[in-house]
Amino acid sequence: MKGSAFRSAYEGTMRCDLSSTGEMLKTIIPLEQKYYQKNLKENLMKKEAKVAAIKKAAEVKKSKCIGITLGLSVYDTWVHVFKKNAITHATDDKITEFLLSEFPDHQIKSFYAVHACRGYYNQGRFTKGVKPEVKSVRYNEAGEPMVRGGVKPAPVAKKADPSANKATKAAVKTKAVVKKRVSVKKAAK
Repeated sequence: MKGSAFRSAYEGTMRCDLSSTGEMLKTIIPLEQKYYQKNLKENLMKKEAKVAAIKKAAEVKKSKCIGITLGLSVYDTWVHVFKKNAITHATDDKITEFLLSEFPDHQIKSFYAVHACRGYYNQGRFTKGVKPEVKSVRYNEAGEPMVRGGVKPAPVAKKADPSANKATKAAVKTKAVVKKRVSVKKAAK
């Protein structure tokens, strides 16, 4: 009898009364049940051991990716760097140097892509969708914010026109009337 046929006969007898089954199956089935139960326990133990090993490996991997000086993960370090950069005005090269010194055993490609990570930070990807209050910007060597194509110009304060506040509807109407009179006089000539 092949294994699959035996298995189907075994399962069929488990659903039926054993009194109608032959003597040979009456002796084999209890032995097979013991073997099946033993293998089931062994398989469960192997599966549990495998899951435990995977969890342990994940914890080890997670613990290895902690910064030396800050003691933060890579994502938390990015958030910290961009928050502090609003004060320190460090260039992208200095940020890369800091991250490489913070994680000396890890050569992560994103350390060299500061501009892309700044975009992710500004979108809230490092903070579970919560966008930062102050967006991070790129700074040049002089510590000035940069935009595409050069240095961002300093904001210019607009001077208020004092005569604009005094203007009323009556003054606007009188100007219109004066213009009308002048155009009428020119047309009359």
